[in-house]
Amino acid sequence: MKVISQILRPDPKVLYLEPVFGCNYRCFSCIHGSGRHIGTTQLGPGLFEKLKPLIERVKHIHITGLGEPLLNAHLLDYLTYLREKDKSYYINTNGSLITGAHIDLLTTSRSELSISLDAGDAKTYRKMRSGGNWDRVIAGIRRLSQARAARRSAYPLLYLTFHINALNLMSLENVPELARDLGMAAVKFSWTILPEAQRAHSLFGKQDMATAIIQRVCTQLHKDGIKVRNGAVFARHLSGCWNFSEMAFIGANGSVAACCSRWLTIGNLNDNDFQDIWNGMPRRRLALAILNGRPRGACQDCPQIRGADYAHKPEDFLKPGDFEEKIRLEKTRCIGKLPCLQGLDAAFGSGVAALLNGNLHGAVAIFSALDSRFPDFFEIKNNLAAAYAYLENLEKCREVLQALSNIPHNEKIFPHASPEPHCNSKMF
Repeated sequence: MKVISQILRPDPKVLYLEPVFGCNYRCFSCIHGSGRHIGTTQLGPGLFEKLKPLIERVKHIHITGLGEPLLNAHLLDYLTYLREKDKSYYINTNGSLITGAHIDLLTTSRSELSISLDAGDAKTYRKMRSGGNWDRVIAGIRRLSQARAARRSAYPLLYLTFHINALNLMSLENVPELARDLGMAAVKFSWTILPEAQRAHSLFGKQDMATAIIQRVCTQLHKDGIKVRNGAVFARHLSGCWNFSEMAFIGANGSVAACCSRWLTIGNLNDNDFQDIWNGMPRRRLALAILNGRPRGACQDCPQIRGADYAHKPEDFLKPGDFEEKIRLEKTRCIGKLPCLQGLDAAFGSGVAALLNGNLHGAVAIFSALDSRFPDFFEIKNNLAAAYAYLENLEKCREVLQALSNIPHNEKIFPHASPEPHCNSKMF
């Protein structure tokens, strides 16, 4: 049995960052238009400071969430930092608050800007976007597009996003002309998940007509050289979770989620450092549940786990009635209080050194103590079993290996990670 020389901890490749939980709009299809007072939470400079080491390591930052990012009073400072670090980032916004300062940063950074327009004309926009101003949004996008051209900048890449329902369906015929006029790089369509009170605007019974319209619009966009990102409109989601371990979500209140879903909370930055949260027990238990095909909590409703097919399966086309639960979960329900990981790496290294030096009883003592503190770490149990094997205590070795079979292995949790380093020794 090979000895694992260190605990492999790949960082997420993509960081989802929610600057604001709250919005200046009250759209009927959104949690903030539900009629309940939810309040507004902003990601403050203190939390952003704690995230800087992680931001420097990830490949891309996705600035989005359940809120309007441009409402954050410190967002310009955050974007300036991303520009200084030459980070690629994406912002999803309703486009109503774009200022000259935003334009300066966006046109001088490796940025992407997605505007959730949700309508193809001003009349439909007023019905869709409570509190919105079509003329202001379109003027802001046009100023941004003109500034990009004047600076001969490739950035920001501009996208329009449309969530389809019965109210805005017919107006989407105008999208190709609108996208050409505004200099869009791509357009994205997805179905609207509506609350129970808005069932009248659902597309039940109109799926074929909706699909035909979107296909016609997409055909024209392709002819115009504008990319189409269809979200869940035509392409079936993969069965199983493809983004677990690939990305992390940081909520405006400091909550940390293990994937793109803000509801799958595994800890909070106000209580623990990111590395302690990311490598802690809650996330490992989630990994084990996903690997064994037994997702729980927020995973059970995830369309990627369920294999959603919004274009052809009516049960996946609309999922009403879940807004109350999402509001409740905003109070940051952690899966469990995290144990402190302080001293883990040093103790683990001491155990490996004991094994390499032939101090097998010392290695058993070290890894047994670690296993009692961190029972969900595959690497600890692996080395404990190795120590028992080299002591020829096969009964204890089998006992540990049996427990080991129930622990998620890094090679399974992180299929794209490099193989775990192993110790080389004549003894092994």
